[in-house]
Amino acid sequence: MENSEKETLLEKTQPESPKVQRTSMQTFKAFSTLIGGFIFMFFPGCLYITGVIAPYIASYFGVTNQQATMIMNYHTAANVMVTPIGGYLAQRGVNPKIMLGGGAFIGLSLLTINLYQTSFMPFATFYVLGFSLAQGLTYLVPVHHVWLWFPDYPGLTSGIVLAGYGFGSLIFNSASTALINPDNEVQDQTTYQFAGDVNDRFEYMWRTLLICWAGCAAIGITFVWQGPKDLVAPQQSNEYVPASLNDNDQQDTRGEDAQQEEPKEAERLPIWTLVKSKQFVLIFIMNALSLSLGLYTVSHFKSYAFTNGLLDDAFLSHLGSAASFFITCRFVWSAILDKYPYKLVYGILLSLSSFFALTMVFVSSSKFLFSIWVCGILFCMGGHYTLVPNVLKQIYTEKYATQLYGILFSYTAITAFSQILLQSLFQTEEASSYNGLFITCGLFTFTALLILIFQFEDKKFQPQD
Repeated sequence: MENSEKETLLEKTQPESPKVQRTSMQTFKAFSTLIGGFIFMFFPGCLYITGVIAPYIASYFGVTNQQATMIMNYHTAANVMVTPIGGYLAQRGVNPKIMLGGGAFIGLSLLTINLYQTSFMPFATFYVLGFSLAQGLTYLVPVHHVWLWFPDYPGLTSGIVLAGYGFGSLIFNSASTALINPDNEVQDQTTYQFAGDVNDRFEYMWRTLLICWAGCAAIGITFVWQGPKDLVAPQQSNEYVPASLNDNDQQDTRGEDAQQEEPKEAERLPIWTLVKSKQFVLIFIMNALSLSLGLYTVSHFKSYAFTNGLLDDAFLSHLGSAASFFITCRFVWSAILDKYPYKLVYGILLSLSSFFALTMVFVSSSKFLFSIWVCGILFCMGGHYTLVPNVLKQIYTEKYATQLYGILFSYTAITAFSQILLQSLFQTEEASSYNGLFITCGLFTFTALLILIFQFEDKKFQPQD
């Protein structure tokens, strides 16, 4: 019996139509956490404005646009060292207000130091550390707690929270440009300098952004509440529980109290057993390959546009905001995942991404088509960040999903290092180099699609896997 129970430890009980019952105060806290998590994400999500402000960073510190955009890749690589810690602490029940407050304080403090930097490397270092620590310690916290508050709508609610990650850049892309370049000055593509007093406004822009980010973090922390673990009755729980030995063994002879006891900690599978499973490894590889396109686009679309003669800085900033809106719509992907298999949903995402990447070279000189392609790519990129935690929850249960996602998030480091390597191979600031990178990212994405079709199995994890 012991071996049979272990083999079915991760079978999920599916009640016909359980409805969560909440008190009025629980309902208030649930929706407050949903709103608070969404608003808090404005701050770490502002990392996405890097691509928009990179030319201003280059002009202010006297470096090239490509050097400035590399900040994004180094952040992504550094972030993976912190995210598993945040996921582990959230899974272990550390108060979300403490985690969000600590992460925001550390991140904002490091970013504030940048007000006093006069050379590029110290600025880039504190930029990377500030956003990496803030995001790594806080990213999974509101996701974990909306799962607890809304066990019947995990995909939709976590998608809404993570949409705040894109909504922050939606607001601050345009705001940062309005603060530093209100006259729409054009960057010289030889010296990488802006005319007028753009450089003089850099510190003012950065100071204003810090104040706004601190306000968003404070509001989010105030609204978020620790999720309950007993919101659903055990027989209706989203937890995976040991199943009976066979179809004839329908009645559990234990007492009623014993039946309703939650699994003991000893019944938890070792986390590395799950990490080594085929499904986890394939999800890691597929996302490491396919995310490269989105990360490259979000940090380089503005510099790429400059090389194709699209020099209208205001237009590109508005495009950044529009693209951020589509990143914000990432909740669409997770809501669809609540209804349809992961293999189908992710397959559609990869197909669209491959198409946009491999055809970018044909549309890059048209404002209208370039805008559609950039928005489409970033809409698909946002889907990665909502599909992955929710498919982990489907396969491994909420008991393991948050910690597993913290570990799996290291796939972004592989993506970041591949971007650094590719950019070293395509070193010139010419359109042909950017085209080569888009085609390479498209081939990576298409490879992920082939792995999904021929190797990945949409099924719940079993220990023998």
